[in-house]
Amino acid sequence: NADGSAQMLLTYDETGALIKVDYANSSGERVTTTWKEYEIKFKYDSNNKKNRLPIEVSNHGKDGELMLNAVGVAKKAYKYDDKGRLSEIRHFGTDGSLRERTLEIIDMDSMIGGIGAGAITKYKYDGERKLPSEIAFYGKDEQPVGVQALDNAASVKLKYGDQGNIAEVSAFGTDGLPRAINKDVFGKDVVTIKFSIDEFGNTIQKALYNKDGNLVAAKNEKFAIAKFKYNNKRQKIEESAFGTSEEPVETTDKGRTFHKKIMEYDDDGKITKTTYYDKNDKEINGMTQNNASMAKVYGRWYMNGPTSADSAHIIITAGEIIWVPLHDVDRIPKNTWKRTTYTVVTSDVNPNGVGSATLKFGDGSIYKLTFYSADTMAWNATKYTWKKQSDSTDYGTL
Repeated sequence: NADGSAQMLLTYDETGALIKVDYANSSGERVTTTWKEYEIKFKYDSNNKKNRLPIEVSNHGKDGELMLNAVGVAKKAYKYDDKGRLSEIRHFGTDGSLRERTLEIIDMDSMIGGIGAGAITKYKYDGERKLPSEIAFYGKDEQPVGVQALDNAASVKLKYGDQGNIAEVSAFGTDGLPRAINKDVFGKDVVTIKFSIDEFGNTIQKALYNKDGNLVAAKNEKFAIAKFKYNNKRQKIEESAFGTSEEPVETTDKGRTFHKKIMEYDDDGKITKTTYYDKNDKEINGMTQNNASMAKVYGRWYMNGPTSADSAHIIITAGEIIWVPLHDVDRIPKNTWKRTTYTVVTSDVNPNGVGSATLKFGDGSIYKLTFYSADTMAWNATKYTWKKQSDSTDYGTL
């Protein structure tokens, strides 16, 4: 597992409620994970038989005492409203006092309840809806506090569509005024993101707004509106960028500048071809990439180095390699992780994942990857072999 353990040992009480999680290696020996978790205990409200959600979750070390996890918290206490919805999370240290929890970068496109940050996190709801309409963060003094992972926003407000999908996300500061959402990506002017959803639950449009409620272009991507199309398998087959007047514009993604890209898939659901177009709807020379062969090796790879499998970790995706930090993965915002774009010079990987590929990185360097099996790779840039952990390229759920 990515947390350094091989198995989880689960203990339940006589009612079937989970009361303890222990971590162990492949030999069954107890271990502390890279998230600094050794033994997790759960407590429940004995007077509430209907709501079997925990009211306390605590992290314990080998000595049985409370232990701080990787985000600086030893214990979390939960409160629920009369409808069983989460209303508050309080974070504590080993001494039982409130402690502010650090938080990694949040994906504002899919943010929902359960996020805890600061010393206290509170949740508000509209009517009977089960998802929160507002998530607010407070410090040890129980006053509003800005969260670094949200560019110091102290609260986030959410609106939903008829199908329950997030339709709008807005951020606010400790003063209650609108605040930028992820300045590194969108810039200082984007305070609200609105989403349009089709009848199948697909996001077909994302639009960016400033504090005055007007469309505004993102700092890096340069678009104000992004539009998406899907096939009947709900696979995204087209992305295109538009400005504040819905005029075609060109955006930059993974080192490529384009207005529109069209994706094709194989029977396994992997992208085999991506074709890029400029704002005049002309195909961009050299930007058509056939990944039918290379797609066999997409996923998470660990280097079999001299220390452990965690000594190096990369994610190979279409046109990009993502380098996962060696330490404090949860504390380093994912939007700062090193990314290397590449183009496929040659690729000869058979359906069983055996073969080789020559890649040209964004800096002009060229490397050869040799695949001995579906899960074993050699890379001429390193002297160690690599093992494939999974086919997943979703680095947001590491």
